[in-house]
Amino acid sequence: MKNNKQIIIAVLLLVVILGVWGVHHHLHRVSTSDNPIRIEDVPNNSTNDSTMPGLLLSKEEAMQLASEQIDLNAYNLSFAELKKIGSENYYLFDVVNKSGPSFGTQLAIHERTGEVLAYDPGNQELMSMTKFPIATPIAEQQDWNGIFVPVENSTASKGFTIELFQSDQNRFEFKVTYAEDETIELYQVAEIDGSKANYQNEDGYAIAFVKNGKSLAIKETGNSPWAEKELVLQGEYEQKVEENK
Repeated sequence: MKNNKQIIIAVLLLVVILGVWGVHHHLHRVSTSDNPIRIEDVPNNSTNDSTMPGLLLSKEEAMQLASEQIDLNAYNLSFAELKKIGSENYYLFDVVNKSGPSFGTQLAIHERTGEVLAYDPGNQELMSMTKFPIATPIAEQQDWNGIFVPVENSTASKGFTIELFQSDQNRFEFKVTYAEDETIELYQVAEIDGSKANYQNEDGYAIAFVKNGKSLAIKETGNSPWAEKELVLQGEYEQKVEENK
């Protein structure tokens, strides 16, 4: 009788063991199917999300920037693609002459900075807008002289003054001072490209100038000399009217 009880107990243990193994095997098959879903398999498009505020331009915003360079009464503007050129993304637009074919050169808008460039799709080359087939506002030559101060609603900190001294057609000297602290000063040279100009130091700090007559727009990237004092150079400026002597 004792042997029979031992046999029954052994059979029950075997059934339990087989049952547990079967459940585990089933779960293992489910979790290791032919197409398992893992976090790393889910496409991460956050770096191309054009809705991220302050980081990337949307296609509509890029279209607006492109349309500001084109006479829409004479030309049609159409979106071509978002293309990676080098290590950066650019919105590319075709410009079509209403009385003829489209230009081979496209408008390229930098996805992060909004910089406007010309793009040769044949040579896959980005170029200055001075080489675009038609005259555009961004390529117009400007007088890079004068004293500029922030406009009323500018994002720039009040107290900044920017003085421009053009030496030739390719460059100008600029001096940035902050009225409340004369120790904050920058005196450097910027390279001219139409109505744009650029300055960059060895540490990667850069200033982009865009001029339209007596108006001056400043965009800065990197760590500025006045960042620790929470002063912002970037913003809209207007030419200061010189008082009659």
